[in-house]
Amino acid sequence: MNSQNISRNAPCYCGSGKRYKHCHGLASDAAARLPPAAMEGPGQVPDSVEALTAQGVQAAQNGSLHEAIRFFERASAIDPASEGANLNLGTALFQASRVEESRTRIDKALALNPRSIPARHLRGCALARLGRQLEALTEFDAVVAVAGEDPAVMTNRGNALNMLARFDEALACFDKALAGDPLNRGALVGRSDVLHKLQRHAEALASADQALTVDPRLAEALNNRGNALLALKRYADALASFDRALALNPGYAEALNNRGNVLLALGRRDDARASYARAVSLKPDYADAHYNLGNGLRDEGRLEEAVASYNDALSFVPDSAVTHNNLANVLADLGRREEAMASFRRALAIDPDYAEAHYNQGNVQRQEGRLDAAIASYKLALSLLPGFADAHNSLGSALLEQGMPVEAAESFRQALAFKPNYPGAYSNLLYLHSFTRDVSPEAERRLASEWENIALGKSARDTACAQRSLFDRPGVVLPRSGRKLRVGFVSAELGQHAVAEFLEPLLENLDRNGFHVTLYPTAARREARVARLAALADNVKSLVGIPDGRAAEQIRSDAIDVLVDTTSHMAGCRLGIFAHRAAPVQCHYIGYHGTTGLAEMDWFVADEMIVPKSLDAHFRENIWRLPRLWVAYRGDQSLPGSHWAPQPDGAITLGTFNNLAKVRDESLGLWAKVMNALPDSKLLLKDRKGLDPGVQKRIRTGLAEFGISPERVEFAPWTPDWISHMALYDRLDIALDTIPLNSGTTAFDALWMGVPLIALQGNWMGARMTSAMLNALGKPGWIAQDEDEYVGKVRTLARDVDGRKALRTTQRARMAASPLCDAKGLARAIEDALEAMFDLRMTGRQTPIH
Repeated sequence: MNSQNISRNAPCYCGSGKRYKHCHGLASDAAARLPPAAMEGPGQVPDSVEALTAQGVQAAQNGSLHEAIRFFERASAIDPASEGANLNLGTALFQASRVEESRTRIDKALALNPRSIPARHLRGCALARLGRQLEALTEFDAVVAVAGEDPAVMTNRGNALNMLARFDEALACFDKALAGDPLNRGALVGRSDVLHKLQRHAEALASADQALTVDPRLAEALNNRGNALLALKRYADALASFDRALALNPGYAEALNNRGNVLLALGRRDDARASYARAVSLKPDYADAHYNLGNGLRDEGRLEEAVASYNDALSFVPDSAVTHNNLANVLADLGRREEAMASFRRALAIDPDYAEAHYNQGNVQRQEGRLDAAIASYKLALSLLPGFADAHNSLGSALLEQGMPVEAAESFRQALAFKPNYPGAYSNLLYLHSFTRDVSPEAERRLASEWENIALGKSARDTACAQRSLFDRPGVVLPRSGRKLRVGFVSAELGQHAVAEFLEPLLENLDRNGFHVTLYPTAARREARVARLAALADNVKSLVGIPDGRAAEQIRSDAIDVLVDTTSHMAGCRLGIFAHRAAPVQCHYIGYHGTTGLAEMDWFVADEMIVPKSLDAHFRENIWRLPRLWVAYRGDQSLPGSHWAPQPDGAITLGTFNNLAKVRDESLGLWAKVMNALPDSKLLLKDRKGLDPGVQKRIRTGLAEFGISPERVEFAPWTPDWISHMALYDRLDIALDTIPLNSGTTAFDALWMGVPLIALQGNWMGARMTSAMLNALGKPGWIAQDEDEYVGKVRTLARDVDGRKALRTTQRARMAASPLCDAKGLARAIEDALEAMFDLRMTGRQTPIH
């Protein structure tokens, strides 16, 4: 999770930069005492401190600081012991942003007169401008102790406290300044900035507006006004305010940075990036703009550039915990997890109580399969920020992966309690129910139908419903005759992912003479398969970081006829795009094993085996049944054949390389029956989660309850590449399926390597996937209808050593010739389905949604 973009307003000591008028007072008084003749006469060269001072004051009042500095330098050269000459030179140098030189001159003035209130005040301002806020406060306090709470001094004291994040004290200073000078522009500007940081945005807006009534051309007030409007989500007004500030001061880097933030909120990513880049070009050491530019680049999936921007920000502000945190997130996205963890450690060394960094560190630990460590990180984040909904949600995911569904469900409910309109947490809860079957499919469907109520308000749902009717209007959707059908795939899995294993062969075989394909990736991926998939499409348009409503508009503008979702409620869910009704026909395919629950999802693509008509009531969508197996497996012919051999002592190794989160009590109980029936058998499990001690303990303890000793269970180490992973199937004699949710890609992998696989057929889609594969392979004898039959089939296979030997040399060829690997046949079936779906929609003969 990214941290909130920084919208920090640059400190504006002395309000507009001309608040030290009393410092000029010394010079002005001196000039006023000069006889008129001393300031008259063309070509006269002033040769006294008084005359040079008068000329310098006049130049400063005319805005010619360079000339003013030249006059004041000459005056101080004539009389180095003149307090006034040194003070006025220090003032002019400060206004010219030559702050270190200014401080040197002010120190000289103070050496000449340690009791000089103007010099002490100006020295505080110079120290503050140099970032030495605590020293500045000491100077301001010394002035207040002698001269009282002068409005200008209280304004600058408030600015120093603001920069020290002592916001309540800063606000009190600004209020005191305004009590003495209600029209103090600097105090009004500072007050608006502090109120914004205190999340009192309406008051911040009022204070900025009050400053603008004093001076409508006050760019700093317009900038603060924009920040308040942005926080209030009045984006158009905020943008107008930043634009007004920049019209007055085109070089105002802070306003450009904050303008980028509002453009990002409006979804105008290119414009936002340009605004950040312009801010950086004007102010190369502007860490906040580098940081925000990094956030924008990450949202676009331009990860290497984002890393560079974050590193630029850190080169100027190396102790920024938020920047180290976001750099770590991008490094994790790039797969550079060791570097990511190092960045998280730096962030937490700077700020040990940084809840988001603990949370993000947990995400990386979870990716690495270190579930115990991830859970500890999430819990630490929650101890610091109990209402942190994202941490509750991710804790739930980690607990589910560790095989603790009851605790996981509670975490998801906690996330929804703190953030009721949280589609991601609701999707995770739905996934848990579909995973564990702790509710009936009918109840799951009812729960799923509530998802869009969370994701979209009633107005958006009504608009989506109206959009469905709008597609019926002539000219909105082109007639089908004489043109390609325009198909879009919205997917978070367009890379190295199980879904892509099935999507890639389909795309390879679609008839490009009849179909125009656009891929809409919703997650930034960098694997080699990304380019392969892109090459199979006519167009690729990233939806990464684009809000659902705008993404739907993009798809409509692309005139997509049929839009396909491959993700549903899995990681990276973007069902909100479909809920907005982005295309005339919308369907789900491949990725999920239950209903999406959307009113606007027309079809769920399946086959007769995985979703027979008796299961229709489980789905809100209409079911489109293909006349064959619903997917096709590529089958890597380059993999070496099996080198399996039976163990000399007759021992049997059973196992699965499935996601171990699927291996729960139901699977353990079934497998224990098998292992008790085969006393010499062992169980081999392989999954990244198997490296986690908590997962190992759960599985060994669960089996021990059924009499299986821990020594009979082995967790295979993680393999470095695909070939070594697949070669590990040579250690399996028989593959066991998981229940209640079956194997997916791992079932295909096992069969491809010649391993026999026994399935227990259930009464919902997720419990019928392996059975559908085996049926298509011509192996219905490997499908059991109950647990006793399952145990019997495994025991029979274990005894049939010769039969298993034959399988190792023949099964791959049999599988390659079956529907399991018939991508061309699948493509024809999908083409017919997409054509027919669209024709039904255009003729109004589509069956009503359940």
